Amino acid sequence: MEGRIFGAPKRWILVLLLALLLGSTPAVIHAQGIVVEEEGPAASPQVQVLSANPETLVVEWRSPTFSMEEVSLEGRTYLRIVAPEMGLTGEAGHPQLPAGGVWLGLPPNTAVEVVILEAEAEEISLSRPVLPVPQALPPEPRPDEGGGPWPEEPAYRYLPDAGVYGSAAAYPGTLARIEGEGWIRSQRVGLLRFYPFQYEPARNLLHIYRRLRVEVRFGPAPQGGPTVAEPAPFEALFQEMLINADQARLWRSADAPVALPASLPIFPPRPAVRVQVDHDGFYRLSLERLRQAGVPIDEVDLSTLRLFLDGQEVALWVPDELPHPGDPVGALFFYGQGARSRYTSENTYWLTWGEGAGRRMAERSGQPVLSPPLGDFVATVHRESNTQYTSLFPIGGDDVERWFWACFYTGGVREGTFSLGSLFPAQVPYTATLRLSFHGGFAAWPNPDHHVQVYLNDTFLGDGWWDGQTPFTLELSVPQALLQAGENRVRLYAPGDTGYSYDFFYLDWIELTYRRTFAVENDRLEFTLAEAGGANVSLEPFTGEDILVLDISDSLNPVRIVEGVTEATAGGYRYTFAHRDNGAPSRYLAVILSQAEEPPLVQKDQPSDLYAPDNGADVLLISPAELIPAIQPLAADYAGRGMRARVVDVQDIYDEFSGGRRDPHAIRSFLAYAYAHWVPPAPTYVLLVGDGHYDFKDYLGNGLPNLIPPYLAYVDPWMGETAADNRYVSLVGNDVLADMFLGRLPVNSPQEATAVVDKILAYRQVEPADWQGQVLFVADNADGAGNFAALSDEIANFYLPAYYTADKVYLGVNYPYENPAVTARAAILQALNSGRLLLNYVGHGAIYFLAAERLLQAGDVDSLSNGNALPVLLSWSCYAGLYSLPYPSSPALGEVWVRAPNRGAIAAWVPTGLGLAWAHHDMNKGVFEALFLGRFPTLGQAALAGNLRLYAAAPSMGYQLETYVLLGDPTLEVPVLPTDLYLEAGSAIPNPAPAGGVVTLTLSLGNAGPATAYDAVLRAELPAGWSLRDWTSAGNLPLTLASADPPTWKAPAVSPASGSTLLLRLQAGMEGGNWPLIFTVESGSREIERGNNTLRQEVSVVLAGQPERLLVEVNPPSIPSGGQALLTATVLDAFGRPVPDGTVVTFAASQGQVWPTEVTTLRGQAQARFLAGGGSGEVWITVRSGSARSLVYIRILPTPGKRPAPGPATGP
Repeated sequence: MEGRIFGAPKRWILVLLLALLLGSTPAVIHAQGIVVEEEGPAASPQVQVLSANPETLVVEWRSPTFSMEEVSLEGRTYLRIVAPEMGLTGEAGHPQLPAGGVWLGLPPNTAVEVVILEAEAEEISLSRPVLPVPQALPPEPRPDEGGGPWPEEPAYRYLPDAGVYGSAAAYPGTLARIEGEGWIRSQRVGLLRFYPFQYEPARNLLHIYRRLRVEVRFGPAPQGGPTVAEPAPFEALFQEMLINADQARLWRSADAPVALPASLPIFPPRPAVRVQVDHDGFYRLSLERLRQAGVPIDEVDLSTLRLFLDGQEVALWVPDELPHPGDPVGALFFYGQGARSRYTSENTYWLTWGEGAGRRMAERSGQPVLSPPLGDFVATVHRESNTQYTSLFPIGGDDVERWFWACFYTGGVREGTFSLGSLFPAQVPYTATLRLSFHGGFAAWPNPDHHVQVYLNDTFLGDGWWDGQTPFTLELSVPQALLQAGENRVRLYAPGDTGYSYDFFYLDWIELTYRRTFAVENDRLEFTLAEAGGANVSLEPFTGEDILVLDISDSLNPVRIVEGVTEATAGGYRYTFAHRDNGAPSRYLAVILSQAEEPPLVQKDQPSDLYAPDNGADVLLISPAELIPAIQPLAADYAGRGMRARVVDVQDIYDEFSGGRRDPHAIRSFLAYAYAHWVPPAPTYVLLVGDGHYDFKDYLGNGLPNLIPPYLAYVDPWMGETAADNRYVSLVGNDVLADMFLGRLPVNSPQEATAVVDKILAYRQVEPADWQGQVLFVADNADGAGNFAALSDEIANFYLPAYYTADKVYLGVNYPYENPAVTARAAILQALNSGRLLLNYVGHGAIYFLAAERLLQAGDVDSLSNGNALPVLLSWSCYAGLYSLPYPSSPALGEVWVRAPNRGAIAAWVPTGLGLAWAHHDMNKGVFEALFLGRFPTLGQAALAGNLRLYAAAPSMGYQLETYVLLGDPTLEVPVLPTDLYLEAGSAIPNPAPAGGVVTLTLSLGNAGPATAYDAVLRAELPAGWSLRDWTSAGNLPLTLASADPPTWKAPAVSPASGSTLLLRLQAGMEGGNWPLIFTVESGSREIERGNNTLRQEVSVVLAGQPERLLVEVNPPSIPSGGQALLTATVLDAFGRPVPDGTVVTFAASQGQVWPTEVTTLRGQAQARFLAGGGSGEVWITVRSGSARSLVYIRILPTPGKRPAPGPATGP
């Protein structure tokens, strides 16, 4: 709709509402058509760079046609403004208006200003307010399913912001600005964001800016070093993405802000043994076990044994020759602690030797004093059982565990009893404290909306009230007398009396602080004494007399208590020692030596060198050790294709970047370090080899390996935490933009890894076939969430080139609606068994299937036999890529299809969370543009291109960049239909050609393949001294001369029906010989045959030869008696070329004088002067050079007043 908005119509259409959500919304939505004039097809916004210099960029924006839709939701009627190919504003509660953006390269460390130069606007009076941006609501829990971890679909609320909608100011208030600033590797980037629709709520006016001309002011050009060159895949991305790519290339920075750790971790010592422990305790490490681990223990001076944790030395106890009861000589002991980490309980200690004396445990006398023993101490019992995971709540940060003990629901499980374990209460007056940690499961209108009642040993202690989806710690007083020796139980009850229809909350943990006796349980007691020193402590009963007490207040430097007294009792043994006052509370551990624990893992470390500055890689394969043999063929294939491939054991990453502990942050830190410090160029591709899940500590007991952990982050507005692997490679700047192309092979065993690698290697070798020209489009049935078939059709009809076949299986459109969708699913599987390049799905999704009607299921892969004719699965849905579940029987559809041997999919670009249809649609467009316009052939490039297209349209949707994962090889090139660019020779005239002469050359450029070649470049390689004088072309292929030296032409698109014949006029060089003229045409598109992309034409150049022709000029041709004339002789060879310099030319006259009579040529010419005598008449001049001879005459005019003497003319 350009110009007139509501003028007299030519043709009328009914605009219907297209819901934007992939998941249905609880709002009631009705659509009413608004009659608007249709003046032709919707146009895309146009952006044109008008000028650029080092400090400014002038850009013009032209808005597309738009339409308005009247929608009713939540009891109110609004207008929705729809502009094709534009994104939307995204501030919840504010007017939702079309907005668009383009990517710019920006100088580093400078503020950028946008100035409006020109603006053309009109205004429309609206009948309804503009639709507000919906607010994402916290998901409604599913307490009847145990508080299930994920919502099935997004939930929204349309609530206009009263302040904005009551304002007289136009919104957004700015016409253009820079947003979304970030970095992609060395290039700082940002969005030049246009807001051509401005809404004035108070007067209900819409201002439409049809044209905007802006100037982007970068400030003074930065002074820097040489331009940073990036790998070809990123260079192509910048060239295509940035509207000022050439300008921005000069601003790249080798000092881009990389997300390196604040301090580099300490290297594991060398040599070293890895000693892992998973809980706090006293550990025994036998010398024999060290010997078995590869330590040459018989050659080691035991005094040099040293133990380290995170670079800090830990005191050892090495008993030497002094035998202790129950301790055979030949062991060392230490106090170890499990890791305090969300990702693992296993802490890594490093035992080394041979470098100086090691630290040993100090001793302190515990000889009893003359005073009665202490009777009790203050103890805190912490009970926690992690049985239920939920991703929904923003609990602390991403490193906080999201596991709970139990959930309570007044419509189901509303009561639970929990054991505090065995207690040893002292019989003393004391008020104990019971603490309970809860988390609200939902938020409702009553305040408070949660209520719990607490009982201890069936005695009511009190109530807890709190509000919202928030954490809550309840603290209750407990009379010490209420505690009983042995088991004590806490009972919780949800009365459901908040005024809401139900209550739902989680229990996290329970703690009890009470006075405890010094009774020993299972030969172990850990306790803290805050009392003043000088009192005895008696511990019993122990089952053996080899009792050891450590002061572990400093866990790295425990102190052995010696000189305590061991006594036999009726129940076993008692140990008494004197507690000394250290000025601070003292923490003690009492054990019997014979029950010291063995570390679960003792392993000789194989040193790694990831910090070495001479490392370098184009592609990194990060894998656990057990899968490395299976992926070596893939690494070899990378190397064979010219890439620097490096296989890295993930344990080496943990060793060097997280002290040996499993931690996804260590992987990110390693990638950041490799980017910043390895030999340039920094790695381009990263392949994570191994599956992973969120149950890092196996709380559920399923025993699944966690080979490469997911990068969990709270990014999804509805689901909350999910796998956000994009963060592994968002390394430069504080943004969501990937700096390397990332993929994951979700395999769990060497067998699965081998199967996937074999698929990839076979796929790389696949020959051109019909299935590569067929794309399968699958769409869910239309519902309140959107018309999925219409979205799919736009991709199929406008983003897939016409020479491809688009097969469509649309539920309820061209296939009957069924539940389950038997007919449609059979058609999908039949098509896939015949081979398809892509499977593009649009619609609802779940973890294990696509569409509620199960258009496709994870288990359907068993019905396939598609061999190497494998599709790439693109799922624009929810959850289909949620590989991070810890349930062996319920893997995500995407991972099942990728790791299936000899069938399924070669790769999957799939979501780990929920999403919006319009945002997915932008990503879908970006991926198709990348793959089928020939610019980004690899999956990694295509995925990033889709992300960047969405981010440019709507920066508020940045979370969706983090919730998509590529399950597959990011270096893989999709075998799109090939082109076949060719060059054919015409003629070269003359041939042979004279030195310095002009050669006219004709050649033809065309495309014999089925697909269009994009961004074709024709280059001429001319010999030294040759040059292009001018050129013309004939045909239907537009060519642009991009460079005259060397001659280079560009063609944006070479379709199979296009071609051109070029006529080139070339200036030959001055050296003789046979000279090759080489022409090469290439593009980023896949080619059938590259041998015909190069044309070689030889032209012989002949140097100037013997004189064959003489051209003599006399100036002036007539002179008076006694006058002078200039004689100029041009000497040419048989080709009409000037003879070589220095050729002798002689001049002779029939009368008068010539001077000089012998001259040598310069640039083919020689000159002499003729002096006439006293007579008149004609004088003949003879000029000779070699065998060439020429005669000319000069007329001698008589002297005025005299008659010439009669007589014959003088001849030669």
